[in-house]
Parts: sequence; structure tokens; C-alpha cells
Amino acid sequence: MQQSPPQTELREAEFLGSRYQTELGNQSYELPYMSSKLYVWLFICLATITLPSALCHAVTEEERSRVVELAVGVSDAGNLYAAGSFAQSAAKIGEVQKELIELLKSKDAALHGLLKPIYTRLVRAHGLLELEGAELTALPSWNELTSVPDTPTFASPTSVSFAKSIAPILTTNCQGCHIAGQQASGGLRMDTFSQLLRGGDSGAAIVPGNAAESLLIKKVKGESGDRMPAGGRPPLTNDEVASIATWINKGATFDGPSPEMNISTVIAQVWAGSASHRELFERRQQRSLERWTKVLPGDQPATAASDELFVLGNVPPERINTTLIIVSQANALAKKLLKAPAGEPLLKGGLTVFVLKSRYDYSEFGRMTESRELPKEWLGHWHADPLDAYSVLAADAAATDIKPSDKTAEAVALQIVVGAYLGAHSQVPTWFAEGVARNLVKTTFRRGDERINLWQQNYPAALLKAENAKTLLEGRLDEEAAGLVGMGLTGFLMERNNRRRFDQLLELLRAGKSFEDACAATFATPEIMVKTWLGK
Repeated sequence: MQQSPPQTELREAEFLGSRYQTELGNQSYELPYMSSKLYVWLFICLATITLPSALCHAVTEEERSRVVELAVGVSDAGNLYAAGSFAQSAAKIGEVQKELIELLKSKDAALHGLLKPIYTRLVRAHGLLELEGAELTALPSWNELTSVPDTPTFASPTSVSFAKSIAPILTTNCQGCHIAGQQASGGLRMDTFSQLLRGGDSGAAIVPGNAAESLLIKKVKGESGDRMPAGGRPPLTNDEVASIATWINKGATFDGPSPEMNISTVIAQVWAGSASHRELFERRQQRSLERWTKVLPGDQPATAASDELFVLGNVPPERINTTLIIVSQANALAKKLLKAPAGEPLLKGGLTVFVLKSRYDYSEFGRMTESRELPKEWLGHWHADPLDAYSVLAADAAATDIKPSDKTAEAVALQIVVGAYLGAHSQVPTWFAEGVARNLVKTTFRRGDERINLWQQNYPAALLKAENAKTLLEGRLDEEAAGLVGMGLTGFLMERNNRRRFDQLLELLRAGKSFEDACAATFATPEIMVKTWLGK
């Protein structure tokens, strides 16, 4: 008879979401007990696989047996990991991975459903083992391994583009009622593509492949109750209705970065992705001048520009020119430190740099353009999204007698350039971009920037504020604390023994991968990575 785990271990395993039994249809299989002393193995050990009996009937007894063997194999790997035998654990994971890929060659959706939890745990196992320096064969994505996609089908080149054609129609005509409103009319939200497909109180808004039966078409044509958009807004043009109908009849496909992304961001990111460096740079310069007018109306800024930078501010022209030199040097240094491709702009679309002559102006910028109070200790900050990439320097960061060799000014310039560069990539969180930026400042200006001592003094207190991984991942830390915690975590990722994978993460971001996918492919999912590093 198998020995039961101690009650303390059972409570810990329960807390971690582990289970000691795998259920397949009407049959139960006991898995070997695994100690949870090293809790960072987390969700990898003892996977719970539970599907309705009706679904499991499509799976043969032999296949069920092989699935159980895979679950046991993951459990064995967890035992090896807990014992510190990382190489043996990695070898066991490799065996499980090879067998899982072989099983996934089946087109049976029921079998895929049984294997998906094991696949998820393999992804997490890769992250944890690679943090220990183990070498594993790359694990293909779920979509690459199966013919049943997890996300909506992406558009073919001949389809009507959701991002370029449909999303702009929706954002123009559905704002307030279904997009960016506090309460969605009829329960239908369209803030993301996934919400649009989910439908509302009246059911699905879209029937892919059948525009005539889609409620969205009926509503915009006035065939089902009140015509939409409501509230006295003009109806959609015949061309707009035809575009939506064609898109639905073609399968209602999606061609943006993520179905969960806000569609306004999808529109911006797709346009930015197709625009040239010059087109995007010109747009950013125009937006910067518009932003300046909002903050300081009637105050004509001094400006200076290069191929990648646009500097403007209410300081003397000579200081604008000096700032351009300093930020250009930081831009070149960032390219070298981050191993960015040579011969290309560091940041596609360039970077705008605002230079403000007083702390009051700097604070007003935060209130007027970002609706926030900027921390008093900041000398500058950055912002980046698909359309915009700008940084702001306070007077302390660029005093009237600033010289190109001023170390504090150089350090702040490097910080804002690196932060904006990384933050402009797909779904990169601020704590990561700012953390990397501060680490590069620390290593480059170890004795030339007094702020480094202040960061190190405040770091322990910031770490205490991070009660768990979600505190950081869900943006519940104040900005300064998040930057300091990010500095600590990314410092670990950038250490010598991790640097190869860190560089690979950056390469994946440059290739267009989301931050979550890039992390999962190199270290671990962000949740596992942060939880493992924090230890809570």
C-alpha cells in the first residue's frame, strides 16, 4: 500500500494546486507521491487531468495508459528536481516531451484535451530547469503541434483585415456603448476581439462564415430591432457594412498581435508595424508638438533632430543641441549593450525627448499628458506604446550649464533610451523595461550617478512591498517600487550564467514575439519566473 504524504506536505501541495490522483473518464490512477520540499517545481508535479466521460470515450485504452505514463513521468521529473538532480530531471522531461509530441500527431481533439495540461507543465518545467542551467530540446508551441488552434484563425493575405479595416469601423462607431464604456450595452463588449466573438446578452454577435445570420450585421442594417449605432449617430455607410459582411463571410479571422489586446492598440500596432521608420518618426514628431501645445500653449519650443531623435523644450537652443548629443551617445551605447542589429535604428520610429526648464513644468507634463503625479526624486522618465515613444527630462537632468561629459545626464539619457526601446516591444511590462535600464545604468555608471546609491538603499523596502508575484505582474506596486523590484529581477536574468538566454529573449522580442511568449521560450512564463525569483 502506498504511503500517504505527511499532512504538512499535503497542505503545502494543496496550496500549490497539486493533486495526488489523475482522473481519466471513469477511471482513477494513483501517481507516485512527490515531496514538495522545493516548492518552486509548482504546477509541474502530479498534473491533474480531468475531462468529462463523454469526451474520453473517443480515446482508446492504450492512449489513456500512455497519457498516465506521461503524467507519472512528469511526477518523476519533479522528484528529481526536488532532490537537486537537475540533469536527470531534464532528461526525464525530454523523454516525456518526445512521447507527447508523438501522441499529438493524432488529430483526435479529445486526446489533445487530455494532453494539454501535461504540455502546460512541460512549458513550466522548461522554465524552471533552464533557470538551473539545464539544457533541453526546444518545445514547439501548442499550435505548432496540433491542428486544433487555441486562438481564432488568423487572416489569410486575401481576407479583409480585421486590424486595418474592421477594427477602425468599430472604434469609430461603437465607442461608449460597446467600447471603452463603463457598462456595455446589451452585455456586448468590443474592447477586444475575444470579447466581440463572445457576444452579449442576445447571444453571439458574429457567426463566422455567415454574415446574413450574424446579429452584428442585422443590427447595423436595422433588421433586428433598433439600428446600430444608436444615440442619433449616423448609420454605417454601405461600404462599411459590406466590409464587415465580407470579413464575416471569409471566416471572421483575426490578424492582430493578440485576440486579448484592446482593439485600439491592435490598430495602432498594426499600422506602426507596416509603417516605415521615417513615416512613424514623422508621426511621433507631430504628436509631440501637439502634446507640447497641450502642456505649454503659446510657448514655442526650441528643437533639434537627428535621424533617430527629436529633442524639443523650453530651454535655450544650445542646451537642446547639447541634449541631442548626449542622448545620441546614449542611443549608440544602448545599441551596443543590448546587441541590437547594426545599421538599423535602435527604435523604429525614433524617440522624442522633451526637455523642461523647471520641476514645475516637469510636474505639469505628468499631470496634463499622463494624468499622474511624477515622483519627486525622478530626473526623467519614458513612455512607449506602438505609436508613441517619448522621454521627458527635468531641469535636474539637464541643467543650464550641462556638458556632454556630465555623467548624471549621460546616465539618465541611457535609462530613458533603454526603457523606451524595450517598452516599445509587444506587451513588455514597465517593470521589465525599467529594470533592465537601471541595471545598465548601474554597470555603466557605477561611480558617476548618485542615484544608484539611492536605488540600492530603497531596494529592500520595495522588495517587501512585493507580497507575491501578482503584486508586480498586475501593476499593484507604485512606479518607483516596481522599477526597483524590476531592477533586482532583471539583474538576475542578466547575470553571466543567464546572459545567453537573456539575449535570446531580446531577440524574440525584436522578432515580434510577445513578452510572455519570449519569456516562456527562454526562462519561464512571467508568473513562474517572478514567483521563483521572489520565492513567494
